Amino acid sequence: MHGKDVFGICIAFVILAFAAIWIFKVTPANLVFAGTLLLCPLLHIWMMKSGNHKH
Repeated sequence: MHGKDVFGICIAFVILAFAAIWIFKVTPANLVFAGTLLLCPLLHIWMMKSGNHKH
């Protein structure tokens, strides 16, 4: 991934977070909690993508 791709993904997540708060009336605490729950498996997949079990 290039810098522009990562920047675009980050901007998209920020826009989705604001939409969730303003349009769907999600509290920021619930948004952080849900983000943390989603971040754990995504980070695990990212760390293990090479197939080696390294720490």
